[in-house]
Amino acid sequence: PPQPPPPPMYPPHGAYPNHGNYAMDRSHPPQASDQSTAITAPHSPHVFSLATDEDKNWLSEFLCFVRLHCIEAFGASQHDVSSRLGSKKVKLNQIGIRCRFCANCPDRRRARRSSTFPSSLSRIYQSLTMMLRDHFINCSAMPAEEKASYRLLRKNTSQGIVGSKDYWVTSAKRQGMIDTPNGIFLDNGGEVGRTPHREDAYGY
Repeated sequence: PPQPPPPPMYPPHGAYPNHGNYAMDRSHPPQASDQSTAITAPHSPHVFSLATDEDKNWLSEFLCFVRLHCIEAFGASQHDVSSRLGSKKVKLNQIGIRCRFCANCPDRRRARRSSTFPSSLSRIYQSLTMMLRDHFINCSAMPAEEKASYRLLRKNTSQGIVGSKDYWVTSAKRQGMIDTPNGIFLDNGGEVGRTPHREDAYGY
């Protein structure tokens, strides 16, 4: 019999569900050793979502929406390496964060700060805040429905839940990301399911 089609890379677009309906259980923060509940992109080992089922317990509704609908993590391609020189240079397979709406647009069509390569797990949140400030409102590839939800949630958001900045680090670790002297990499060297080779990330 014919095989069913693979699941969609992301849930359907649209406003994030009502944050007020979520159960806020913050008594037991997730541990890096827990099994990840990440929503990953099938057949795309170098591109994956940061969103997890735990987000609703630790982040504001706005940040849940951003992680689920607006951004994705990706491994740097050879094009990324060759196009970022000087102080902004990156390594092949280094993990960055980018706007998923204009990810496949030509460089000249992307609004400012369409992607970022945080230097460490602890700087993921800080790097994202610059994208939130400068990019999405100006992104021509962002659908009108998502942009309207983005504006509304951003206007109504608070600074998030206590401990949420630590959660960005913990969540990244659960998804297999690690700090190295050359930036953030996946602990398996950049390919999901491959036997770990830490020297790939560390460069020696």
